[in-house]
Amino acid sequence: MRIYLCRVRERNDGTLYIERNSAASVSDDYIAISHVWGAPDTIQAVKVEGMEEPVSLSPGKIPILDILRRSDVCGSAWFWMDLFCLDQTPNAAISMADQLASIPKIYKRSRCVKVLIESPVCRKWMAQAVQAAAAPGGPDEDTFVQFELHHARKCRFMLFADPWFERLWTRQEGLYANQIQTKWISEGINADHRYAVQAFIYDKLQYLGHIKPHSSLSFRLYLDLVYRGKLDMKNYPSPQKSLYSPIDSAWRSGRKTTKARDYVLAVFPDLEGYTVPPDARNLSFATLMHDALQQLPHLAFSLRSAVKVTQGTLETRGQNKNKNSLLPFLSQAPANITEAYDTFSLIPRVPDAQDLATQTTQRVQTLTCNNQALHIVAQNLSITPPSLTRETLPALVSLWETTASTSTHLLQCPLSSPCTGTNRALTSQQDFYHRAFAFAFTKAPLAQWAADGGAPLGVPHGVVDERKLVGVCEAEYTRYLERFLVCLMCGVTLSNALRILDCAALGMVRTAGGRSLLALVNREWLGGGVAPERFLLLSLGLTEFEGFHVGVRSLDGDGVCVVVGRTWIPGVESDFFG
Repeated sequence: MRIYLCRVRERNDGTLYIERNSAASVSDDYIAISHVWGAPDTIQAVKVEGMEEPVSLSPGKIPILDILRRSDVCGSAWFWMDLFCLDQTPNAAISMADQLASIPKIYKRSRCVKVLIESPVCRKWMAQAVQAAAAPGGPDEDTFVQFELHHARKCRFMLFADPWFERLWTRQEGLYANQIQTKWISEGINADHRYAVQAFIYDKLQYLGHIKPHSSLSFRLYLDLVYRGKLDMKNYPSPQKSLYSPIDSAWRSGRKTTKARDYVLAVFPDLEGYTVPPDARNLSFATLMHDALQQLPHLAFSLRSAVKVTQGTLETRGQNKNKNSLLPFLSQAPANITEAYDTFSLIPRVPDAQDLATQTTQRVQTLTCNNQALHIVAQNLSITPPSLTRETLPALVSLWETTASTSTHLLQCPLSSPCTGTNRALTSQQDFYHRAFAFAFTKAPLAQWAADGGAPLGVPHGVVDERKLVGVCEAEYTRYLERFLVCLMCGVTLSNALRILDCAALGMVRTAGGRSLLALVNREWLGGGVAPERFLLLSLGLTEFEGFHVGVRSLDGDGVCVVVGRTWIPGVESDFFG
């Protein structure tokens, strides 16, 4: 695989310049550089000797050649760094699509990955931590964490607060690396920052095949990465063939990038068989994501998308004539990768998999939407606004526990969702109510996990007594509960829930047989005078991930429908067929 490589050379007069090799390959000996570009408003275009075009640099990296020339960084060795080795010119010797697709191999095949840390770091604490880490047997984890966070309360210059642990591209680069070395290029809410580092370590170990990493292993890797400054993956051999899922792991990380399209380009090349579109740099995030989802059936590890929020739930009735109503809704400008991915999930494609509807003795009817067949689960529905008040909350929780697959819903929620109750920052009235709702709606799955002998990462903590929350009117209470329920039912972040509620509303769906489920339905269809006999509960065969779809039958009687919403995932599907 051909790649560009560079090295820093020195002229007789002592000036430095970049030498580029456009005929290099991943088989060569080279160092890979991982770094954060910096905030867009601080980046400057700087002329670098040896480069035809100016290079975009953050303030701490202005003397980039001096930094790279340091013996502890690259010295005179060949290196790969995106600033110098991604050729975006029209006549590039290697196409941009091929360059982007080669990034995983570039980092995997490198001699080591050098991480450039630009944030100031407290020398005093680093010296103490390094000394503790070097002690025979290493420090006790609980004691170390206690002292670390105690120091962080009065000193903000902690390595784990560096943006390297927050950005999307650097996460990928760190996962691919076989050896990581952290290098400071300048000197000088902590629990959440530290959690971001731990989440990266958890992903890194899973990437290596440690499906359920032991806490002692994670802590040893944490000390190597953050305080010893050198992480050699030969010390963490893979125990088994990896079952790592790059899409789910990236979604969970909450990492950010400055260009929304990179939420596709930094992750999907991990899937064997994915092809970067030739004009990827000119395409929007939504276009790239729809292209990626269409490629899923052709990948080596065949996947399919389970849609949590459809386009039809949010589109106006005339938009696109609802041709794409079954495709996933995608945010045009996601703030992080969790927002970018949380309206759909990817699951293994099982050949000849059949929906529960087709397994019933009764032959069920089907309708088509976007050329896909959906089984009719129930017809002649009534959809009414739910009562979301303090007085009706117990009844709603009871309905949730008796009709919904509660554990599945909670596992589909991102860690940043208010439904998990993991956010420590309770800074607003809404935050306190969301924490109280989290306890009310997660009793059932937490009780089940406790009975099974263990709970997953991300469960509620910090009890909030709702009875002591005062000063909120009934309308505000309803609004808080509505937002929480959309997050819970659809498995989305709060930001996406707010976008969804601009176009959709909650409704209580009741079947002719007397069954009830909470649903999210397009407001225009709810208020459009649609006759009950046109509303349908539909299943695409992925009910355990999507819930039932709410559809509207075509007036033409041509066997076509449009999807306008979804229900929460039913606990027992067969209860609703009829």
